[in-house]
Amino acid sequence: MLSVSIRLDYSLDASGFFTTHPEARTVLQSAADTLTQRLADTLAAIQPSGSNTWTLTVTGKPAHSSQIFRPDIGYGAIFEAARILEAFRVALAGEPHLTLNPALMVGGTKVDLDVTQARGSAFGKDNVIPERAIVSGDLRALSKEQFALARKRMEEIVAASLLA
Repeated sequence: MLSVSIRLDYSLDASGFFTTHPEARTVLQSAADTLTQRLADTLAAIQPSGSNTWTLTVTGKPAHSSQIFRPDIGYGAIFEAARILEAFRVALAGEPHLTLNPALMVGGTKVDLDVTQARGSAFGKDNVIPERAIVSGDLRALSKEQFALARKRMEEIVAASLLA
């Protein structure tokens, strides 16, 4: 866990200003406390850890490819994952200091993604609508609030599924 601490050293105050003006010392300490909290929030939001990673798993209905786009079958997992990723990009790309990176994607009839090893495998046939798609990525923001709002927006996009 990251930690921020601001320690004020008055030993170089040769004029004695902070000794004779304790209210100034109080104001300076308050500013240091506020800065400490904001730095801690920022570091917590952007620290390189598992808390910044995300995984999207989409499950569709497998069927013969001649059935794709039917209302009862849907678009398949890969098209839905692509729709979600594009919606993430549209919704979040203009947000200052926010980064969203879908780094790895696998899709097909059978898929496996090992995010710790950053590798995956997929099996599928050209004439079968893919049942699964998995995408992993990273999300970074400058504050906890920005991070939470981005996650909330991502969850809303996922909830608006086009799958049958």
